[in-house]
Amino acid sequence: MQKNIHHLLVQPAQLLSFVLVTILLTGCNSAQQLPTNSRVVVEPGNREIVITELRDDNDNCIWFEGNYLDTPVSIRVVNGDDSPIGESDLAIYVDWSGNTFPGVQALKLYDDTNGNGVVDDPEELVSGNGDAIFTTKTSKYNGDKTVLLRMNLSCEFEGNLYALSGGKVGSMAVNIQADNKDNQQ
Repeated sequence: MQKNIHHLLVQPAQLLSFVLVTILLTGCNSAQQLPTNSRVVVEPGNREIVITELRDDNDNCIWFEGNYLDTPVSIRVVNGDDSPIGESDLAIYVDWSGNTFPGVQALKLYDDTNGNGVVDDPEELVSGNGDAIFTTKTSKYNGDKTVLLRMNLSCEFEGNLYALSGGKVGSMAVNIQADNKDNQQ
């Protein structure tokens, strides 16, 4: 199935405001207190991919739902000595997903519940329409949580994954760039 994505873009100021409010509310409402020098580490910290966009007669990018790449994302909560903090509360937010954006879903977040490293869709989808922001805990001993991020590779976009714990925030930037932007027919 294909869709035009020309309506995907929103005002950056509106998106930034929404993210900041979400971060502040999550930090203020978190029952868990982390040490002052602790942090949330998201790896990889960024993902940049160059794609070739297909365009329609009106020069709009053509969206293909089945054109994606799944990437494992490791989220750790650590103290100032980089030692893991197990069973830490996590809230994970993804831009351009069903529960954060009313348009096409450029990013989808999956909880790898069976630990096989492969998306089991739709059972493991945690960022669909109507879903709350995904909440979970880090593992007891390693202080980590692995999720799977599905990135659509049809059209150029930028987005983020945010992981919040006890008022601390870690993030991953996603940048999908078109290599043929200046050579469009």
